[in-house]
Amino acid sequence: MFFVNSIAAKRNQETIEVLQPKTGSELLDIINNYDGHIVIDAGGFDNDINRIALSNADKILVPISPSAVEVIGFMTFETILNDVNATAVNLVLNNIHPLQRDFTDIQNAVSHNGIKLLNTIVRSRKTYKDVMGLGKSVFEHTDLRATAEIEELKNELF
Repeated sequence: MFFVNSIAAKRNQETIEVLQPKTGSELLDIINNYDGHIVIDAGGFDNDINRIALSNADKILVPISPSAVEVIGFMTFETILNDVNATAVNLVLNNIHPLQRDFTDIQNAVSHNGIKLLNTIVRSRKTYKDVMGLGKSVFEHTDLRATAEIEELKNELF
């Protein structure tokens, strides 16, 4: 498994290779010549490498929170998705306050063009920051709510 532009570690005897292509042609070479799963961590900004990643993706996962700034940012990003004919675009509510329950505004803003708002909600939890700082996975922590959220996200995507 390749992780491109991300932090990864050796876990459970499986080596995860981390690559950081500097050009679009380097990324295309990885995509075209690797037999297996490739996870690309790309920013929500516009550049050649991100466009190549988006146009070649089988699935796209976009984290979003229900704030005006995030919705406006997503609308800009949505233009890029349309430009590259991206398919299978999935949005996940991310970094959501534990008490927030109403997501009507975000549902209305993204309910078009084949974009799917996932049912999974990833809440704002200290656990996520803690495990990242330790270079660990949420599955190596005792926070069962955080573990359940990420497990639900995985199941919904795959």
